[in-house]
Amino acid sequence: NWRHNLVAEPMLFWPVGLLFILGIIIIVFKRRNYFLLVWLVAMLIPAILAWEELPHPSAIRTIGTIVPIYLLAGLGFVFIFEKTRLLKSKAVKISLILILVSVSIFNFNKYFFDWARQAEVKKWFSGDLNRVGVYLNNLPTSVQGYLITNKKIDQQEILLGRVFPRLQLLEFITYQENRIQYLAPEEIKTLSADKRMVFVVLFPDEEFLANLKKKFPQGEVKKYGPRIPNEFQLFYNGQFSRM
Repeated sequence: NWRHNLVAEPMLFWPVGLLFILGIIIIVFKRRNYFLLVWLVAMLIPAILAWEELPHPSAIRTIGTIVPIYLLAGLGFVFIFEKTRLLKSKAVKISLILILVSVSIFNFNKYFFDWARQAEVKKWFSGDLNRVGVYLNNLPTSVQGYLITNKKIDQQEILLGRVFPRLQLLEFITYQENRIQYLAPEEIKTLSADKRMVFVVLFPDEEFLANLKKKFPQGEVKKYGPRIPNEFQLFYNGQFSRM
């Protein structure tokens, strides 16, 4: 899931993962600080019990495990650091510090550069709706924007997150400009064919688009996407700046 991490990448960098395992081993064998293991297991329960559409648990629901995980990894690091003191070797201590700094740099680069700049991340975080919202805000005032949904809905329901939660972003972006209205397919017949407008089709349907073209012969369709799991389409009626 691109919302949480690079696809197929572990959540922990392998040195941190090894220290984490070492921390668990230390607790088990020394028989103390069990509260860290209880804390870890308790924070895993939301992800274990929650149902997900995707075939893997949600990292967001396991966010409570961050503190115990890194405390356990820190416990493992302190254990190794204390053992190196017995060697009285500056080279070993410096090496451990360099490893610690390297892990920090690696994770910083992975998050802010490798992951954040991926095109898939923008899609999973609704970058498509952000672009549509900015586009609608910049249309001439004489052009009305419509978002076509598969059922009749109320704007307040979207603001409250009761229907189509992902549309809250679009509503937030276009709220001050009031540049978008929500229409069900059957409501299209009430619109005037002389008006300049753009339709954002949330659930693309060839039959519906054909009817839209019949209603507005001068209009044109542009696909926008694809995004997992939906693909948006824009239908323009009138001549004005394109996205």
